[in-house]
Amino acid sequence: MGITMDLNRTFRLLFFCFVVACSTTDDNPPPIADDSSETETPAGPVDADQDGVVDSEDACLNTPDGLEVDSFGCPVNATSPYQAAPTPTHESNEVIAIFSDAYSARTVDSFLTPWSQASLEMISVNGDDIIRYNDLAFAGIETVSQQIDARAKTHVHFDYWTADATVLKFKLVDFGANGVYNGVGVADDVEHEIIIETVPQRQWVSVDIPLSDFTNLSTRANLAQYLFIAEPYGVATVYIDNIYFYGDNGSGGDSQGSNNDDDEDPPIDNSDLDLVWSDEFDYEGRPDTSKWFHQTYAPNGGSWFNGELQHYVDNEQTTYVDNGTLKIVARRQNYTTQGVTKNYTSARLNSKEFFRYGRVDVRAKLPAGGGTWPAIWTLGTNINEAGNYYGSQYGSVGWPACGEIDIMEQNGWDKTQTYGYFHWADTQTGAYVNNGTTTYIADSSSRFHVYSLIWTSERMQILLDNEVFLELPNDANNPYDNPHYLLLNIAVGGNLGGNVPANFGTQVMEIDYVRIYQ
Repeated sequence: MGITMDLNRTFRLLFFCFVVACSTTDDNPPPIADDSSETETPAGPVDADQDGVVDSEDACLNTPDGLEVDSFGCPVNATSPYQAAPTPTHESNEVIAIFSDAYSARTVDSFLTPWSQASLEMISVNGDDIIRYNDLAFAGIETVSQQIDARAKTHVHFDYWTADATVLKFKLVDFGANGVYNGVGVADDVEHEIIIETVPQRQWVSVDIPLSDFTNLSTRANLAQYLFIAEPYGVATVYIDNIYFYGDNGSGGDSQGSNNDDDEDPPIDNSDLDLVWSDEFDYEGRPDTSKWFHQTYAPNGGSWFNGELQHYVDNEQTTYVDNGTLKIVARRQNYTTQGVTKNYTSARLNSKEFFRYGRVDVRAKLPAGGGTWPAIWTLGTNINEAGNYYGSQYGSVGWPACGEIDIMEQNGWDKTQTYGYFHWADTQTGAYVNNGTTTYIADSSSRFHVYSLIWTSERMQILLDNEVFLELPNDANNPYDNPHYLLLNIAVGGNLGGNVPANFGTQVMEIDYVRIYQ
């Protein structure tokens, strides 16, 4: 017994000495404190909520600690939403709201009519009021005493969250000119139901339905009932938020706020403007290098910002001119540059012409595929972004102090919308400010549309097919008095591109012409 203990002690001492010796050899020096302030954190995918799914692929950002998530970053076993619904982005003066913390709502007689087959609870999630329908077969909301005239609107919007519904339906009922419900098929009462057959679970989903899809509603002038229907029938629990109509199709009707139609400025007369720069793409081959610069250096540690998934590349696979149009091509292709490999390539062009004030017209046909984020936009020539054509020759300020003008952007999941946006830093406080909206576009990938900017020292306007849908005063708090250059690109994925389909191959944006007037 005593011999065994001595041998064990001996082996433990030898093992300890071996470990100490190995930890102090030249190949394994002891840790030395590094006081250098220049140590760089290696760039890589961002996973802000640390749920194992990088933000660029995470459909449910900011998941609380401890929740099991699926491959899309959404909770696996959650039975109720863990965060508030997305904050609406539409301007209040273009909205008619039924239910939303973000807007003043119309008078609602009931959020659960007597004939509804469901139960109702009003709950709060992170301070946001939400409707919860339990055992939902169908639930009716009524605005009979203050019916809605939605003829001037283009879309109806709502947000939903469910853990168990597999199909969701939404129905609008118009009571007709007499404002009284006599029954569908009786007098002038009409209704139309839209079916949503793909219902993601355990995440907030924003639904925007063109009102033109409700083909049975002849006028939409006396909307008074709004129905939510779920399958499995009478079993599911569905949370609803932000129910409202939005958009302006110029057809009259009422609105949430005042549009001041009588005070609108007359159309701008462009007869005193001169064409100062253009590309009609009336040649073949690569883009004219005297007019365009391919921006390929990725300034965010070998990547681009906003969680985008592509490298921008200068070759004939990403840009070429053929049959009178410039083609910008995004494709699934492994490409490595700056030591970083991406699964997609595309192109980002800078105009070798800058301008201040005037008008820009770009006639374009947009990509149809999901996951694509096409853009026609401008940045101030004084931006300090590495790799752009102008460098620092006109100053060096950060974004958004340089100013950004988004003449056209489109997200990757709804190709019936185009965005117009302004981003800047308040010149008095330095605070980030933005102003923008969307407008409906039915066929952006099947035919050409003209996307335009009108920029004067007094105001900024963004137009679709010569119709203004966004206007911003150009005052002392805006930085829009410095020269800008034009950018054309398609991003893949990211904040506005969203999820990229597994069958993504190639997607093309065609440009018929670019014209700058002053």
